[in-house]
Amino acid sequence: MAFTRRTEVRHISQAELIKIAEILNVPSSSPAWKKVMQIVPSELIDHEQLNDCKPKYNIQNIRSIEKAGGRLKNSAYIFLEEWMTSGKIRPTLSHLLQLLVKSELWRAAEYVAINLLSEAPPQRPTTGPAAKIDISLPDDLGGIDNELLNGNYPNTSEIIWI
Repeated sequence: MAFTRRTEVRHISQAELIKIAEILNVPSSSPAWKKVMQIVPSELIDHEQLNDCKPKYNIQNIRSIEKAGGRLKNSAYIFLEEWMTSGKIRPTLSHLLQLLVKSELWRAAEYVAINLLSEAPPQRPTTGPAAKIDISLPDDLGGIDNELLNGNYPNTSEIIWI
């Protein structure tokens, strides 16, 4: 189902919220959801734009969410549940997408853009670890594929199998 940028995060399906939480919960030295939580602004002024003000959450809040999610490994889900229902202006998919891009969480940002908003994925950097990697193979590999498929392996005639 396609939503708009003004759709409040609390109005997406439970399955979609769980999918975003799973992406943000990927284990690492610092789980992705913490990056997002650290930059959530204390107040949203507009339904589509983030404002630059002090962060809403401090280290104690992050630790509380982490402790609550602890054994169940669902801290990202708990964070999203808390955030999406707070404030006079509730967070929209536009806010979420902007936070994900600002945090350089490209997989989650692409999921929101493509799967929820039916938009093109956000523009990634062209260099560095976040740059998109082209893993497609050329259509014509100069006949190498056919040789290998037919069992003709180059420079293997002299191998003696024991």
